[in-house]
Amino acid sequence: MNDNRGLYTVAYGAPARECAQRLLESWERHMRATPALVATDEAAAFDVSTVTLPRPDIGAREPKLRMYEVTPPAWDVLYLDADVEIMQPVHFFFEALEAGFDLVLTRNPGKYHTTREMARPNNRVEVEATWRLMGGDDLLQWNGGVVAFRRSPEVERFFGLWLAGWREARNQDQPALHRALWAQPLRVLTLGSEWNCSTRYSDGREREIVRHHQTEAREMQTKLPPGVAGDSDQAWRMLRKDRT
Repeated sequence: MNDNRGLYTVAYGAPARECAQRLLESWERHMRATPALVATDEAAAFDVSTVTLPRPDIGAREPKLRMYEVTPPAWDVLYLDADVEIMQPVHFFFEALEAGFDLVLTRNPGKYHTTREMARPNNRVEVEATWRLMGGDDLLQWNGGVVAFRRSPEVERFFGLWLAGWREARNQDQPALHRALWAQPLRVLTLGSEWNCSTRYSDGREREIVRHHQTEAREMQTKLPPGVAGDSDQAWRMLRKDRT
Protein backbone atom coordinates (compact mmCIF):
# COMPACT_ATOMS: atom_id res chain seq x y z
CA MET A 1 0.00 0.00 0.00
CA ASN A 2 1.33 3.45 -0.96
CA ASP A 3 0.50 5.37 2.21
CA ASN A 4 2.03 8.58 0.87
CA ARG A 5 -0.24 8.76 -2.20
CA GLY A 6 -3.98 8.74 -2.69
CA LEU A 7 -6.98 9.37 -4.91
CA TYR A 8 -9.70 11.85 -3.93
CA THR A 9 -13.08 12.18 -5.61
CA VAL A 10 -16.49 13.66 -4.80
CA ALA A 11 -19.81 11.86 -5.33
CA TYR A 12 -23.03 13.62 -4.27
CA GLY A 13 -26.28 12.45 -5.82
CA ALA A 14 -27.12 9.18 -7.56
CA PRO A 15 -25.48 9.94 -10.96
CA ALA A 16 -22.19 10.93 -9.34
CA ARG A 17 -22.20 7.89 -7.05
CA GLU A 18 -22.75 5.61 -10.05
CA CYS A 19 -19.91 7.29 -11.94
CA ALA A 20 -17.63 7.10 -8.90
CA GLN A 21 -18.16 3.34 -8.76
CA ARG A 22 -16.84 3.09 -12.33
CA LEU A 23 -13.87 5.28 -11.40
CA LEU A 24 -13.06 3.15 -8.36
CA GLU A 25 -13.31 -0.06 -10.36
CA SER A 26 -10.80 1.31 -12.86
CA TRP A 27 -8.60 2.48 -9.97
CA GLU A 28 -8.68 -1.01 -8.49
CA ARG A 29 -7.62 -2.50 -11.85
CA HIS A 30 -4.70 -0.17 -12.45
CA MET A 31 -3.70 1.44 -9.11
CA ARG A 32 -4.66 -1.18 -6.53
CA ALA A 33 -1.82 -0.36 -4.14
CA THR A 34 -2.85 3.31 -3.86
CA PRO A 35 -5.73 4.16 -1.48
CA ALA A 36 -8.80 6.22 -2.34
CA LEU A 37 -11.04 8.61 -0.42
CA VAL A 38 -14.55 9.63 -1.49
CA ALA A 39 -16.47 12.66 -0.21
CA THR A 40 -20.11 11.66 -0.46
CA ASP A 41 -23.61 11.85 0.99
CA GLU A 42 -23.97 8.04 0.97
CA ALA A 43 -20.98 6.44 2.70
CA ALA A 44 -22.55 2.98 2.57
CA ALA A 45 -22.38 3.04 -1.23
CA PHE A 46 -18.60 2.61 -1.28
CA ASP A 47 -16.07 0.01 -0.14
CA VAL A 48 -13.25 2.56 0.23
CA SER A 49 -12.69 5.26 2.84
CA THR A 50 -15.28 8.03 2.79
CA VAL A 51 -15.81 11.44 4.34
CA THR A 52 -19.17 13.15 4.67
CA LEU A 53 -18.93 16.88 4.05
CA PRO A 54 -21.72 19.46 3.77
CA ARG A 55 -22.97 20.06 0.24
CA PRO A 56 -23.83 23.77 0.27
CA ASP A 57 -24.05 23.99 -3.54
CA ILE A 58 -25.81 21.84 -6.12
CA GLY A 59 -22.58 20.99 -7.95
CA ALA A 60 -20.79 19.86 -4.76
CA ARG A 61 -17.87 22.07 -5.73
CA GLU A 62 -17.10 23.11 -2.17
CA PRO A 63 -16.31 19.51 -1.08
CA LYS A 64 -14.14 19.25 -4.19
CA LEU A 65 -12.20 22.43 -3.50
CA ARG A 66 -11.53 21.36 0.09
CA MET A 67 -9.33 18.54 -1.26
CA TYR A 68 -6.15 19.84 0.40
CA GLU A 69 -7.86 20.17 3.77
CA VAL A 70 -9.75 16.87 3.98
CA THR A 71 -7.27 14.38 2.48
CA PRO A 72 -4.67 12.72 4.73
CA PRO A 73 -1.74 15.12 5.32
CA ALA A 74 0.79 12.40 4.43
CA TRP A 75 -0.63 12.08 0.89
CA ASP A 76 0.37 13.48 -2.41
CA VAL A 77 -3.10 13.64 -3.95
CA LEU A 78 -4.63 12.97 -7.34
CA TYR A 79 -8.11 14.47 -7.55
CA LEU A 80 -10.35 13.08 -10.30
CA ASP A 81 -13.93 14.08 -11.06
CA ALA A 82 -16.36 11.25 -10.36
CA ASP A 83 -17.10 10.87 -14.09
CA VAL A 84 -13.47 10.02 -14.87
CA GLU A 85 -12.18 6.53 -15.70
CA ILE A 86 -8.52 5.58 -15.84
CA MET A 87 -7.53 3.37 -18.75
CA GLN A 88 -4.04 2.42 -17.54
CA PRO A 89 -1.79 3.11 -14.52
CA VAL A 90 -1.34 6.80 -13.70
CA HIS A 91 1.76 6.70 -11.47
CA PHE A 92 3.20 9.53 -13.56
CA PHE A 93 1.07 12.12 -11.73
CA PHE A 94 2.74 11.21 -8.46
CA GLU A 95 6.18 10.85 -10.02
CA ALA A 96 5.91 14.40 -11.36
CA LEU A 97 5.12 15.67 -7.86
CA GLU A 98 8.08 13.76 -6.42
CA ALA A 99 10.26 15.34 -9.12
CA GLY A 100 9.43 18.81 -7.76
CA PHE A 101 6.25 20.01 -9.42
CA ASP A 102 3.69 21.49 -7.02
CA LEU A 103 0.68 20.90 -9.23
CA VAL A 104 -0.12 18.74 -12.25
CA LEU A 105 -2.98 19.90 -14.48
CA THR A 106 -4.28 19.12 -17.96
CA ARG A 107 -5.31 21.53 -20.65
CA ASN A 108 -8.99 21.96 -21.36
CA PRO A 109 -10.25 19.74 -24.20
CA GLY A 110 -10.83 20.53 -27.85
CA LYS A 111 -11.53 24.09 -28.92
CA TYR A 112 -11.89 25.08 -25.26
CA HIS A 113 -8.13 24.96 -24.66
CA THR A 114 -7.78 28.74 -24.32
CA THR A 115 -9.32 31.07 -21.76
CA ARG A 116 -11.07 32.88 -24.63
CA GLU A 117 -13.51 29.93 -24.66
CA MET A 118 -14.11 30.03 -20.89
CA ALA A 119 -17.16 32.29 -21.01
CA ARG A 120 -20.69 30.90 -20.85
CA PRO A 121 -24.01 32.79 -20.68
CA ASN A 122 -24.19 32.22 -16.94
CA ASN A 123 -20.60 33.17 -16.00
CA ARG A 124 -19.71 36.03 -18.36
CA VAL A 125 -19.25 38.67 -15.64
CA GLU A 126 -16.87 36.47 -13.62
CA VAL A 127 -14.90 35.42 -16.69
CA GLU A 128 -14.44 39.00 -17.88
CA ALA A 129 -13.09 39.89 -14.44
CA THR A 130 -10.70 36.94 -14.73
CA TRP A 131 -9.50 38.14 -18.14
CA ARG A 132 -8.85 41.62 -16.76
CA LEU A 133 -6.82 40.19 -13.89
CA MET A 134 -4.75 38.00 -16.21
CA GLY A 135 -4.23 40.76 -18.77
CA GLY A 136 -5.94 39.06 -21.71
CA ASP A 137 -8.35 36.40 -22.88
CA ASP A 138 -6.06 34.17 -24.96
CA LEU A 139 -4.11 32.12 -22.43
CA LEU A 140 -3.98 28.37 -21.86
CA GLN A 141 -7.11 27.13 -20.09
CA TRP A 142 -6.57 24.41 -17.50
CA ASN A 143 -9.25 21.87 -16.67
CA GLY A 144 -10.34 21.43 -13.05
CA GLY A 145 -11.40 17.80 -13.33
CA VAL A 146 -7.92 16.24 -13.05
CA VAL A 147 -5.62 17.80 -10.44
CA ALA A 148 -2.57 16.37 -8.68
CA PHE A 149 -0.79 18.24 -5.90
CA ARG A 150 1.82 17.90 -3.21
CA ARG A 151 1.94 19.56 0.19
CA SER A 152 3.53 22.96 0.83
CA PRO A 153 2.45 26.30 2.34
CA GLU A 154 2.22 27.75 -1.17
CA VAL A 155 -0.02 24.94 -2.43
CA GLU A 156 -2.20 25.23 0.65
CA ARG A 157 -2.56 28.98 -0.01
CA PHE A 158 -3.47 28.25 -3.64
CA PHE A 159 -6.32 25.97 -2.59
CA GLY A 160 -7.54 28.56 -0.09
CA LEU A 161 -7.59 31.16 -2.87
CA TRP A 162 -9.33 28.76 -5.27
CA LEU A 163 -12.09 28.06 -2.75
CA ALA A 164 -12.46 31.74 -1.81
CA GLY A 165 -12.53 32.71 -5.49
CA TRP A 166 -15.20 30.14 -6.26
CA ARG A 167 -17.30 31.44 -3.38
CA GLU A 168 -17.41 34.87 -5.05
CA ALA A 169 -19.75 33.60 -7.80
CA ARG A 170 -20.56 29.99 -6.73
CA ASN A 171 -20.84 28.78 -10.31
CA GLN A 172 -18.18 26.86 -12.27
CA ASP A 173 -14.79 26.58 -10.59
CA GLN A 174 -12.38 27.01 -13.53
CA PRO A 175 -12.31 30.84 -13.60
CA ALA A 176 -11.43 30.82 -9.90
CA LEU A 177 -8.72 28.21 -10.58
CA HIS A 178 -7.00 30.59 -12.97
CA ARG A 179 -7.29 33.57 -10.62
CA ALA A 180 -5.84 31.51 -7.77
CA LEU A 181 -2.81 30.47 -9.81
CA TRP A 182 -2.35 34.07 -10.94
CA ALA A 183 -2.25 35.18 -7.29
CA GLN A 184 -0.14 32.24 -6.06
CA PRO A 185 2.31 31.04 -8.72
CA LEU A 186 3.31 27.39 -8.46
CA ARG A 187 5.51 24.95 -10.34
CA VAL A 188 2.83 23.56 -12.66
CA LEU A 189 3.21 20.67 -15.10
CA THR A 190 0.59 20.85 -17.84
CA LEU A 191 -0.26 17.57 -19.53
CA GLY A 192 -2.02 17.00 -22.83
CA SER A 193 -5.53 15.77 -23.46
CA GLU A 194 -4.59 12.09 -23.37
CA TRP A 195 -4.40 12.59 -19.58
CA ASN A 196 -7.95 13.99 -19.53
CA CYS A 197 -9.61 12.80 -22.72
CA SER A 198 -13.15 14.14 -22.98
CA THR A 199 -15.88 11.97 -24.43
CA ARG A 200 -17.89 15.14 -25.05
CA TYR A 201 -15.33 17.45 -26.68
CA SER A 202 -13.05 15.37 -28.87
CA ASP A 203 -9.77 16.78 -30.10
CA GLY A 204 -8.92 13.85 -32.36
CA ARG A 205 -6.50 12.08 -30.03
CA GLU A 206 -6.54 8.30 -30.16
CA ARG A 207 -4.51 7.64 -27.01
CA GLU A 208 -6.49 7.65 -23.76
CA ILE A 209 -4.75 7.39 -20.42
CA VAL A 210 -7.56 9.10 -18.52
CA ARG A 211 -11.08 9.13 -20.01
CA HIS A 212 -13.46 11.84 -18.85
CA HIS A 213 -17.15 11.11 -19.36
CA GLN A 214 -17.97 14.78 -18.95
CA THR A 215 -21.40 15.76 -17.57
CA GLU A 216 -22.42 12.17 -16.71
CA ALA A 217 -22.08 12.80 -12.96
CA ARG A 218 -24.34 15.86 -12.96
CA GLU A 219 -27.48 15.48 -10.91
CA MET A 220 -29.02 18.49 -12.66
CA GLN A 221 -28.73 18.91 -16.42
CA THR A 222 -30.49 22.28 -16.61
CA LYS A 223 -28.07 25.22 -16.82
CA LEU A 224 -28.29 27.85 -14.11
CA PRO A 225 -29.44 31.22 -15.47
CA PRO A 226 -27.02 34.16 -15.34
CA GLY A 227 -26.65 35.53 -11.83
CA VAL A 228 -28.01 32.43 -10.08
CA ALA A 229 -25.47 31.00 -7.64
CA GLY A 230 -25.15 27.27 -7.13
CA ASP A 231 -26.06 27.56 -3.45
CA SER A 232 -29.12 29.76 -3.94
CA ASP A 233 -32.70 28.76 -3.12
CA GLN A 234 -33.51 29.04 -6.83
CA ALA A 235 -30.74 26.57 -7.72
CA TRP A 236 -31.99 24.02 -5.17
CA ARG A 237 -35.56 24.42 -6.49
CA MET A 238 -34.27 23.78 -10.01
CA LEU A 239 -32.47 20.66 -8.79
CA ARG A 240 -35.60 19.31 -7.13
CA LYS A 241 -37.54 19.95 -10.34
CA ASP A 242 -34.89 18.08 -12.38
CA ARG A 243 -35.14 15.09 -10.03
CA THR A 244 -38.90 14.70 -10.58
